[in-house]
Amino acid sequence: MQLAYPSTTTWWILALFATVIDADAQNLVTNPGFESGNKEFTTDYPLWNRNPNWGANQYVVTNNPHNTTGAWISAVDHTTGSGQMLIVDGSTSAGQVFWRQTVSVQANTTYVFSTWALKFESQSPPILYFSVNGKQQGTFYVLPVTPSGWQAFGVTWNSATSNTALLEMRLQSTAGVGNNIAVDDIAFIRSSDVPATQATAFTAVQIGWLSYPGSTYQVQWSPEVDTETWIDLGNRLVGNGVTNYVCDPLGAHTRRYYQVLRVD
Repeated sequence: MQLAYPSTTTWWILALFATVIDADAQNLVTNPGFESGNKEFTTDYPLWNRNPNWGANQYVVTNNPHNTTGAWISAVDHTTGSGQMLIVDGSTSAGQVFWRQTVSVQANTTYVFSTWALKFESQSPPILYFSVNGKQQGTFYVLPVTPSGWQAFGVTWNSATSNTALLEMRLQSTAGVGNNIAVDDIAFIRSSDVPATQATAFTAVQIGWLSYPGSTYQVQWSPEVDTETWIDLGNRLVGNGVTNYVCDPLGAHTRRYYQVLRVD
């Protein structure tokens, strides 16, 4: 079977929304900022054993990604700037749980499940999602391709008749390079305890295409599809032979069209 590699492809916009809150009062999560270290949560990932062979499908609690491997940026935690964070090198198997905790809840109550997340390596973006009691909540959240600081992501969940909530966070991407994430200040809070002034929205779009290995591509965007004026989105990328990804934080824009040019 021969694969077809596009020279130009155009997409209409897909927007992903995440509720953003501060991890504050009456948080049901224990050790939400990892200040107690590698405790109070479980994971499907093995713990990094501190030898040089850091790679996919490992995790560690530390205070700076750069201390784990010099290839990653230096970054401080979200809580105080001097505390801990959970570092995850994403698995090549989609849907592996990298953080899990069970909490007691009130029946017929709506909760907000959120975290602050950090991308600390360029290339393929990690794709984060939340699940409660084994069911995915909300959509997939695509982090930026390049490191861009801490960002908040979250979903809402109603307990109905449940008295417990099995909270889990997973990564959907299976990319071997760049599929890394740091999380901090995880929260599970009754929605009635979240002040309205804390609620905002994060919007982004992920563009992915089947690339030819060694070829160079440029992603472009325009507010109108029927136009000859296209604006470059980021730098040119070299094809990896599978799927290349670019993430575009939309900001104030409500609509964008995209095209991918093969430029060599």
